[in-house]
Amino acid sequence: MKASNARDVASRIDIRAQVLANRPVRGRYWRIVLGLPRQGMDAFARLTPGQFILLDISSVGLPEQIPPELAEKANRHILLRRPFSPMAVRSTATGVELELMYKVVGPATVRMTSLRPGQSIQVLGPLGKGFSVLSTMKKAILVAGGIGLPPIYHLAQIIRSDHGHIMVEVFLGIRSASELPLDLDDCGQVDWALDIPVHLTSNDGGIGIKGLITDCLQDWLRTRPPQDLDGMIIFGCGPEPMLRQLARIASNNGIACQISLERYMACGTGLCQGCVVRCRQAGGPVYRLCCQDGPVFDAAEVLFDDHRA
Repeated sequence: MKASNARDVASRIDIRAQVLANRPVRGRYWRIVLGLPRQGMDAFARLTPGQFILLDISSVGLPEQIPPELAEKANRHILLRRPFSPMAVRSTATGVELELMYKVVGPATVRMTSLRPGQSIQVLGPLGKGFSVLSTMKKAILVAGGIGLPPIYHLAQIIRSDHGHIMVEVFLGIRSASELPLDLDDCGQVDWALDIPVHLTSNDGGIGIKGLITDCLQDWLRTRPPQDLDGMIIFGCGPEPMLRQLARIASNNGIACQISLERYMACGTGLCQGCVVRCRQAGGPVYRLCCQDGPVFDAAEVLFDDHRA
């Protein structure tokens, strides 16, 4: 076992968490807050944005109301744990709080809506490799697409609190207003809860600018003087077509870029070898594991489907 992998195994913990809150946000998006006891403080207080946890939902029951289009899926048995990247990690006097965002799309997330404060759920983590923030960075461009928001939101908080010299700009892309995974303030604006500029796009133009968030980013970069690109980095999480375009934009502009990829993770610990990511290497393509080597990768290393080695 590699030394780094051995350290990862030593730092993870399988622990029981208590549900503190669980509420709908908008459409099919929900937020849940989990409280972990003191035993989890050492491991989870150091969880970095982009790392993930695995929830055991196998014993969680179905809610009374199930969306009709998910009725058939909802009855399927949940055998494997489900991965989630926290959107906030807070140390408390009694332990650690993890705030997660999830979208109700299948049997596991349907069941999660039935969880009530006081109930408990098994959590394994922290897992994987998160985003890396360096002191040499001057400006961070955070790009999120839909349910890719949680680790980007978490990253924004960490940069604000621990790296105050880094300027931050957020780009958030959604399909429609009903797909906005955040609350709106009294003025109808996105309640980011952080003093950070937010560029919002929607595919149908129902909220924000109409179009793709990557087009919005390209337009914004064209207005920047060359010196602004010095020390700039792009962090992204969202659908793979968006991440592919982010990698191109970063490469074309000479900007560093880290992206969080999504793969189906059966175990989340590298045992099943199922979450492979094709990466560029001097001697030819290599396959890395999203759950161990990622989910965050240097965008320049990832070989997307339309690339050839």
